[in-house]
Amino acid sequence: RLLYYNFVKCFWNDAFDFETNNMVNFDWYHPHHAWQHTEQEVKEWLDAEFPGLVTIHTLGIGASASSHPAGQSGLDTAKRAAMLKPDAAFIEFAVNDAYLPYAISPGDSKRNLETIVDTMRKGNPEVEIVVQTTNPVIDMPDPANRHASNRPHLADYFEGYREVARARGLILIDHYRSWQKLLDAGREEFLKRVP
Repeated sequence: RLLYYNFVKCFWNDAFDFETNNMVNFDWYHPHHAWQHTEQEVKEWLDAEFPGLVTIHTLGIGASASSHPAGQSGLDTAKRAAMLKPDAAFIEFAVNDAYLPYAISPGDSKRNLETIVDTMRKGNPEVEIVVQTTNPVIDMPDPANRHASNRPHLADYFEGYREVARARGLILIDHYRSWQKLLDAGREEFLKRVP
């Protein structure tokens, strides 16, 4: 999702309940000093630097977790991605794995990440895999936006990603720790940067 071309998006999937759809739209943020770029813009930048060498496949599915929903989960997407034999893959499901209604434990999340990595490496044993953590989530006044309450053990899920990255020699982009420091310094400042 690092190269996901829409940080602010309007998402709706009739297969999900209202809260899940709303969670997807809220969890993606637009920092004040960041801009939205299309997949085409990113492709043009990469083509300018690496002419003819880059193909982008956007396979991410909003609100999906490592094993939810059936047919659209990370485990399912990894199979499709592996067939493309990518040179690099960016993976982040922990924030949605931590969502209580999905009933994915931290241990299951970690095992699912291991399986996703193994699946990707079947397609290309040399694939560079980048795992990520997101910013922390917070509860908002609207009862439909109880993101932290619905993820009471989010830090445990992110720690599982760190452990897999260390053990497997994967690149880790750990957004969570930096954003958590900002949140610890004060919710008001955090909200200025993550509206």
